[in-house]
Amino acid sequence: MDKHNTALTDLMPLTLPQLEVWMAQTIYADLPIYNLGAYIPIQAKIDPKRFEQAVVSLVQRHDALRIMLTQPKTDDGLPRQLIKPSFPVPFQVWDFSSKKNPLRFAQNWMRQRCDEPFTLYESPLFRFDLIKISDNCWYFFNRYHHIIMDGESHPLIYQALAKLYTQSDAESSGQDIYSYTAYIQDDLAYSTSERYTRDTAYWREQCVTPSELLLQPRHSLLTQVPLANAIETLTLSREKYQALLALAERLGTTFYH
Repeated sequence: MDKHNTALTDLMPLTLPQLEVWMAQTIYADLPIYNLGAYIPIQAKIDPKRFEQAVVSLVQRHDALRIMLTQPKTDDGLPRQLIKPSFPVPFQVWDFSSKKNPLRFAQNWMRQRCDEPFTLYESPLFRFDLIKISDNCWYFFNRYHHIIMDGESHPLIYQALAKLYTQSDAESSGQDIYSYTAYIQDDLAYSTSERYTRDTAYWREQCVTPSELLLQPRHSLLTQVPLANAIETLTLSREKYQALLALAERLGTTFYH
């Protein structure tokens, strides 16, 4: 993404990756199949008001978080997107410290929230929560629709938020450090180019006869989609984590791939 203050004030089409997500989501309109959720334990005392200010500043600086979709009202039946200059940030503080088992209560609560579908149109496509487990333990719980976020973006968000929380008010002011607008414009240029026409023709020729499935689907496409998000917890040693980071660097990719 480019470092520009270039928020979209006009409606723009979805990018090609966004369009794939949107089409799949419309098949299962009421299911959270594209919800991305995560929480970060914070082992320290937190000032909730200052944390909220950092969250608001984060949203103001990163316009991908301000993307909203319009209802499909155009001739092609597709939605459009725009980047809102500002809106009330969906952020809440929760205190679970008085619960019998705050950790378990918080984790069950977050699981339930992850299964709540987003309102896809005319609404923010993320939710932020700060959860108090004890005076020295907090959870930053964050949810996004995949149409505005992917797994690789999560650490960038966390790093930016941590920096904003620890900076002074003057340092944390500003807008649109990284803009999604340039990517939308690049994608639009590609989708209307001769290269796109050639690429489309090539893949249509390659896919005239579909290949056999390498793996059999675990459920029917339309009738047996799991309703709830599944969570699998895996703990890596620091040594293993560092080895995977080194491998990713050698391969020119990221830890999340």
